[in-house]
Amino acid sequence: MEKREAEASAPDFSRWFKGPMEHPPLSSGFALSMALAATFMLLMPAIYAGLLALIALGTVWFIVHVTVPAFEYMRHGLVLLTASVMPLAGFALLAMMIKPLFARRRGRRAVRTVSGAEAPGLYALVGQVAALMGAPRPSRIDVDCSANASASFRRGVLSFGSDDLVLTVGLPLVEGLNLRQFVGVVAHELAHFSQRGSMRAAYLTRAIDGWLSHAAEEDEIDEAIEDLVERDPWWIIGSSWGVALVAGIGRFMLRVLLKGLSLVGRLVTAALLRQMEYRADRSEAVVAGADAFVKTMVDLAMLSSGERRAMEDVGRSFSRMILPNDLPALIAVRAKTLPPPMRWAIEERLQRDATGPLDSHPSTRDRARAVQRVNDPGLFVGEGSTVELFVDFHKVCASATKHFYDRAIGPAGRHCRLASWIEIVHGREAVEG
Repeated sequence: MEKREAEASAPDFSRWFKGPMEHPPLSSGFALSMALAATFMLLMPAIYAGLLALIALGTVWFIVHVTVPAFEYMRHGLVLLTASVMPLAGFALLAMMIKPLFARRRGRRAVRTVSGAEAPGLYALVGQVAALMGAPRPSRIDVDCSANASASFRRGVLSFGSDDLVLTVGLPLVEGLNLRQFVGVVAHELAHFSQRGSMRAAYLTRAIDGWLSHAAEEDEIDEAIEDLVERDPWWIIGSSWGVALVAGIGRFMLRVLLKGLSLVGRLVTAALLRQMEYRADRSEAVVAGADAFVKTMVDLAMLSSGERRAMEDVGRSFSRMILPNDLPALIAVRAKTLPPPMRWAIEERLQRDATGPLDSHPSTRDRARAVQRVNDPGLFVGEGSTVELFVDFHKVCASATKHFYDRAIGPAGRHCRLASWIEIVHGREAVEG
């Protein structure tokens, strides 16, 4: 319905793009990272399941062949202690392995779905870029108050069998980027839509890594073990101390192993994500131009810094029961009014930073160099305002801002007075002055 509404009321943007798009060939690095990710996806679950089965079978075997006979035929205290401690320690290890099953899922970002009636130009533009790139059109477009954009599966793993994808656009990008830059960001995210196999592989490798990381975290069981040891340090013959000692040693060794596997997972996932970014960067440059891409990287860094400063404003104003009524506008203003020394420091950092093995994104310097080597002029030739893609952009911003407060602050935010960004900025300047 939203797509039909958008198509019916939006202008035709096809004249804004010249010529068909040529897709860059797959690099050897991309192929290698995909092979490593596939190997990781196959091996890690098998290793984890093998460890779980080994611990479970070992515990059962010990109970059947040691614990039960010890209590039936032996009366020696040390033997009975060992026969009691080992199964309990085994259960503690099993609890460590299966606890990710009961972990709470992370809360979703404070996103708001924007309809085709609210943003017919946005839906039409996204559709035109998708057609140009041969990429799937998103099932839904969400907006939020972050200086970022992303591509995701609408229903997680359940969307793997189809192109059921969501494009999330940060409203500060609409405020802070020109139309060419914004089209490039859209092309970047739609390029991820086209990376069907790698996008699914990255999703699964991150999920596996998250499972391993959660299993390796210390929890209430570890706290109970430490409490037993600290409370009864000299009760060598006490069963509680014995359980704590054996279980603690076993969990420490298992945690070291799981952290090692998790590190492998992060390395593999990061390598794949970086290759996905390089390929999406190339698509962005083909559509919007290499020069626009480099400028966008710098402007996104400024917007990110503006977002941090805006959040500081929110914290200060919230202490006075006042909140800005248009958070994306405040972020854009804070980015545009960064003090020159701060802007110079950001630009210098972008030129200096290098890519690390655990980084999910290449450094800005490496990304800019990769794009400038090709030096695409860009297929986009349109002009206009990004804000005009929405029927009432500031109304959407106000709604997204309230949604953000509901998720980030909760009921307390509803008792605050909403003020314009001008009042918020002047209030900060008065305090700092």
